[in-house]
Amino acid sequence: MSFPKTEVRRGFAGMLWMQMERLNRNDKFKELYKDAKLTILYNLTDQPYGALIIVDKGTINVKHVKNDKETLKNQKVDASMSCRAELFFVLGGGQMSKIRMMGKMLTGKLKIKGAKKMQELQKIMALLG
Repeated sequence: MSFPKTEVRRGFAGMLWMQMERLNRNDKFKELYKDAKLTILYNLTDQPYGALIIVDKGTINVKHVKNDKETLKNQKVDASMSCRAELFFVLGGGQMSKIRMMGKMLTGKLKIKGAKKMQELQKIMALLG
């Protein structure tokens, strides 16, 4: 008897997948994003793996990406965010003001590319709760 292979998601990608995989069963998500194609990279600089979020034709997938310069440079993404894990969880918890966030961006502790696409991800995450 053989069991189906499941994709292993390492580190932060595994944690994100546990939250987001239920969107694949959400009819509203499927309808809103049936024609969408979106890739977003979360790079936690102090972790060995980052997370690549892929939305494609009404489905979502999260893959782990090795956190080294060469691998990250070769990723074709619509948006990306790079910071330390601690800062990511402070941002995600809503514990940081916009002014303080701008300060982190100016000092290089937080790097965001494709801010409009990141807002789209925020809308997707709202469908979870």
